[in-house]
Amino acid sequence: MNRNKLEKISLIQSLIALSKSDNKYDEIERKFISKIAEMVGISLDQLRKIETSENIFAPPKSEFARILQFQRLILIMCIDGEMSNSEKHYIRDVGIRMGLNPQAIEEVLLEVKNYPERAIPSNVIINIFTKFHN
Repeated sequence: MNRNKLEKISLIQSLIALSKSDNKYDEIERKFISKIAEMVGISLDQLRKIETSENIFAPPKSEFARILQFQRLILIMCIDGEMSNSEKHYIRDVGIRMGLNPQAIEEVLLEVKNYPERAIPSNVIINIFTKFHN
């Protein structure tokens, strides 16, 4: 399987795992994941297989793409209007495993509370990560 396909599967699996980390997998989360899967070229049949397959962790190589993936995780975490401790723990862990700056991750988690429906704009997230860039 090529790297691009692995990254897409990894993204979808991370979104699913985050959605389930609070022991709730709401319809709104399912629809969001379906839309993301469609955007990255994964069919509904492939999505069903991914939901039950062994997890793959293949973050994008570029930092910008990893930040974009992190933003998608933030969106799915907030889509149901709640930010549980288990979701925050999961998102911190994935962010660190992707090689993102832990301080930037924490700042994004604090900043997201300042936006209606927790929809933090991508430019704000990018600015936060840029501030902590080595």
